[in-house]
Amino acid sequence: MIRKVLVVYKSSVFEKFFKGSSLLKNKNLPVIASHLNRIYRVHEEYYRSFQKVLNLLKDLRVAFEKAERKDRVNLKSFDLILTVGGDGTFLEVSHQVKDQIILGINSVPKHSVGRYCCTDAQHFPLVFEKLLKNRLKITTLPRLILSINGHIVAERILNDFLVAHVNPAMMSRYALKIGAKEEEQRSSGIWISTPSGSSGAMKSAGGPVIPIGGKSIVYLPRELHQ
Repeated sequence: MIRKVLVVYKSSVFEKFFKGSSLLKNKNLPVIASHLNRIYRVHEEYYRSFQKVLNLLKDLRVAFEKAERKDRVNLKSFDLILTVGGDGTFLEVSHQVKDQIILGINSVPKHSVGRYCCTDAQHFPLVFEKLLKNRLKITTLPRLILSINGHIVAERILNDFLVAHVNPAMMSRYALKIGAKEEEQRSSGIWISTPSGSSGAMKSAGGPVIPIGGKSIVYLPRELHQ
């Protein structure tokens, strides 16, 4: 039963960097002005999507609170977390979530990557109705924990992490042990990814893309020294 919902939103690029900028009206810089106008249109579309989500919750009389993506909120009192944005917003929230359901809403599908988002604002009412009626399939996604010498330095990692030298131009030397197999390697570092995160940096580095519901951990050395 959904008793209370948290809606997580983000500040748009326009809000962060260009709101009130004179560049929007500077006719002497047509290329920049055109680029900023596109950013502004994305900003408007984002808030239209955000408002659609809020309006539906109000119409259904679902109790909810709003929080910006950068905020740190006590999530224990919420049964459901809605993220309005793209994968970045979903991932930011996932680091705080222990076992609640997160439903990602891609706010601007034409301009935003949404592998973790199961709907957009237009189709959200139908998806939310299915969720309320327990007819929406819930996918459990594995997460990673990173520890160094037994000390946990990062946890609840939903996508990936890179182990590398503090100076990325330097070579890293390490021993890689998986089960009974162990191998010493020299490379520019090593990517380690969950299945759901394999379509990001792992894919860009030439690694495999694993189905989002998989249970495997994917790794890929960067520029492995032969």
